[in-house]
Amino acid sequence: MCIPLKAKEAKNLLIIIVGGMLLTCTSVIQVSAQSKQPIEVIREAITKALKIMNETQYMDGSKEDQMRQRIWETIREVFDYREITRRVLSRNLKKFSSAQKQEFTVLLTEFLKNTYLNRLKGQYRDANFTYESQELLSDKKAIVKTKLKRRTLEVSVHYSMRYHDQRWRIYDIRIEGVSMVKNYRMQFNEILVKESPAQLIERLRTKLKLQKAASRHNSKSSL
Repeated sequence: MCIPLKAKEAKNLLIIIVGGMLLTCTSVIQVSAQSKQPIEVIREAITKALKIMNETQYMDGSKEDQMRQRIWETIREVFDYREITRRVLSRNLKKFSSAQKQEFTVLLTEFLKNTYLNRLKGQYRDANFTYESQELLSDKKAIVKTKLKRRTLEVSVHYSMRYHDQRWRIYDIRIEGVSMVKNYRMQFNEILVKESPAQLIERLRTKLKLQKAASRHNSKSSL
């Protein structure tokens, strides 16, 4: 029997499951004939990532850096980092200069990348992902609903996707109803009440240094 994940646990698992997107599609939605279905974009990238992770040459951990780089190359285009930045900063976006917006986006991308890759190993090899439904909200927005099952744990994972620049990308993920974007927006809002955009950027720089120093260990996702 699978045990539903509690809301508090879901928040803690948000970034862990950011990359857990291996889906099985049983139906399609109508989108442009020139583009891939949202579900196909996710499935293709994560199937390749999981295949890399499970290669025999990476099982002993001696080539972990190489594995991380190869996995990142397969999944980095699946996320819309500019849109994620816009949404997590929300009304605070106007406080940032153009240069600060660009730097923040680069740092946030690296932060999410490292957080996911640092926790990837061992998290998904025995997990099963099942497709539940796919909804086209408009010609530019879609939601893909899935379930992750690992041993006795069952987790609802919903992906919000946007069609931009002739491709579908993820801009938010909800784990048991807990939004990744909302989670970070709350953290950034709290920081920016007392600190400047430059200070928030410096926090991210510091966090990245800590992540790189502990690349083979689990890192905390909160700032």
